[in-house]
Amino acid sequence: MTKNTQPDKDWSKYSDASLMLEYNYLHKRKLEIPQSLIDELMNRFKTCKPTKSMCKSKTERHNLSPRHYKRTQEWSGASHQSLMGAYYYRKSKNLPIPDDLHFALADKFLNYDTKTRTLIKIEEPINWAEKSNRSIQNAYIYRKHKNLPISEELKAELIKRFPNYDEESNTFTKVRKTKNYSEQSKTTLRIAYYNHKKTNKQIPDDLNAELAKRFHNYDPEKRVLLEKNKDVNAEKRATTLQQIAAQYTDTRIVVSVKPVDIKENVTYNDVFINGTKILSNHIDTEIKLLCDDTILAIHGIITNDVHYPHTPTWLAYNTQMKSLANIKANVYSEQYVQIKHISDTSDKVNIFLDNKITMSLSKEKLKKLADGRRFVLENQKTR
Repeated sequence: MTKNTQPDKDWSKYSDASLMLEYNYLHKRKLEIPQSLIDELMNRFKTCKPTKSMCKSKTERHNLSPRHYKRTQEWSGASHQSLMGAYYYRKSKNLPIPDDLHFALADKFLNYDTKTRTLIKIEEPINWAEKSNRSIQNAYIYRKHKNLPISEELKAELIKRFPNYDEESNTFTKVRKTKNYSEQSKTTLRIAYYNHKKTNKQIPDDLNAELAKRFHNYDPEKRVLLEKNKDVNAEKRATTLQQIAAQYTDTRIVVSVKPVDIKENVTYNDVFINGTKILSNHIDTEIKLLCDDTILAIHGIITNDVHYPHTPTWLAYNTQMKSLANIKANVYSEQYVQIKHISDTSDKVNIFLDNKITMSLSKEKLKKLADGRRFVLENQKTR
């Protein structure tokens, strides 16, 4: 292939950029470079040695290119952008900063360090008052992670925004999240108690007060849950009732309620079956006889059995004095299953438990099981 011959021009009238464009154009296409262009290139760029031979290696050809070799006198008149480009190019290639570029950088850039021949990054002032809490926290975390100083402006905003920020140590202090224990269930309270005991932490005052209020076997002075009273519980009561049933000599089972104390307009009652006490200090006692008097239902607050909450609940028995609800404690709360409501329909007695189970008992079977026995309420007022 015959190479095109370029006509001679007066290259002295062209700019440096035009010379370099023309040279690169001819060089890339392996076209003949006019002698006049070679002469002007050698005059403009002191380290450029163009040759008509285009068969050199890529690296050698690159070294011949004038694009990276400005004349000494031209850096002083170069733009800021050109100087920055030249500076960062040499830094990326680990090349030294020549004196001519060094003086131009020192003259044009206030943040140029003449000792290290490096441009120092200047941080623009930040208006922390305009930043979000998250941005301020992230800025703090970043500086802590990088072991960077925290500016007075950032510190002032941290103190203003976050009450748990310690300005002396420049750290955030942990804040214990308070719980409203009065809104928690007894199971949650019990778990919180055992968690504190397990980690040897003192029971906080708010938890201590609520435990004393909700658990009759809790000692607020010692801040410990006492052993349950095994003498007065549902199991003991069941045994007593079975003994009463075994001593029947009559078909009439007499139920009586006797007030024993009144405190702050609250009446405490003892409940008896055939003269044997089955409940002590029972609050707001209400007696119902269901299923043609073959079911005894007692409503109120049980005060001396930790297996029951300090809220009203039902106890229900058949004429054999067996509880109609299973006496089984919850694994976490350690409380027995409670009867929330009892309804007496035409053919069923429905018992609604707190574990969302409903028991439907046939009246016909209950009457047959009673075998002629009936509950009788002694003629006394109950509250």
